[in-house]
Amino acid sequence: MATLYGKAFVEDPWDLEWYNFAGFDPAGVFLAWNGDELAGFLISYVQPVHPDRGYISVVATDPPHRRRGIASALMTAALDGFWKMGFERAAIDVAEDNPAAIAAYEKMGFRKVGEFIADEHCRIPTEA
Repeated sequence: MATLYGKAFVEDPWDLEWYNFAGFDPAGVFLAWNGDELAGFLISYVQPVHPDRGYISVVATDPPHRRRGIASALMTAALDGFWKMGFERAAIDVAEDNPAAIAAYEKMGFRKVGEFIADEHCRIPTEA
């Protein structure tokens, strides 16, 4: 996953902290394969500070495999998992300079509800 993350997010290198944060559950990691090649992945979990909703943290697709529905399929799998857990809400964050991802998330029913300032290891919610 680290290699694919590096391809998908060139400016933001993989950090082993992805495996050590509060709320991480390997059951919330979804993988998409093209033969024996990892084409995409999604990391989801329940945030301890918002235990009433599921949270999608990372959606990454290998650039040669984009625009093939991989991210949508991964999102659907994660959302189905949340609904089976009894959640009626899910959240996701996205960089404001990623219009393709914003459009994809809106197409799946997500809407902007706020903004936050992010640093390399924490996200600080702010009012919109």
